[in-house]
Amino acid sequence: MSFIRSSSATMNSIKHINFVNDIRRVENRITAELSAIKRSRRNSSANTELLQKINDLDRNISLMGYEVRDIKNDVGSRDSNSGSRQSKSNRIPQDYSGDIQTLWQDFDRLFKEKRRLEKRTESSMYSKISEEIRELGQRLGDATIRKFHKRLTRNPTDETIEFIRLWVDNERELDTEVEEEENSDNAGPSRTRE
Repeated sequence: MSFIRSSSATMNSIKHINFVNDIRRVENRITAELSAIKRSRRNSSANTELLQKINDLDRNISLMGYEVRDIKNDVGSRDSNSGSRQSKSNRIPQDYSGDIQTLWQDFDRLFKEKRRLEKRTESSMYSKISEEIRELGQRLGDATIRKFHKRLTRNPTDETIEFIRLWVDNERELDTEVEEEENSDNAGPSRTRE
């Protein structure tokens, strides 16, 4: 009888050991799967960052292409002194008048100020402004913005004027908000930022 009990106890002990080993195997598989998932997430995050950097590089390359084209056009138009054939980039600037002239002056001032602050090229500023106009819910291409700024368009469309005015007004609001923040920081009691 004691042999049966000891045999039964041994069997239970073996079953217990097998059960514990099975649990450890499952635990090891789960740990391995979790590690694989974590690695996959890290790789996915890294891939997303790489794609963003690639997109930024593509955008910069295309902007540089615009600048190279503009430089080539300028050099080409200087080399060919044919008075009748002017390249599009070397047109005589148009004289705007009235409200359009005022808008152009405001635009030119904001353009130059923003370009200086952000240390951007002229071409990249046109793209940036086009992007900001899109963020305001409208669409205006950087070439159209460039033509307006360079005064290469004799009669800008109402849409062009409206969208550029929208951008100018938005920039003024941003400038006003920054000035108000600076004034309120300077006017109040001195406090330390956390």
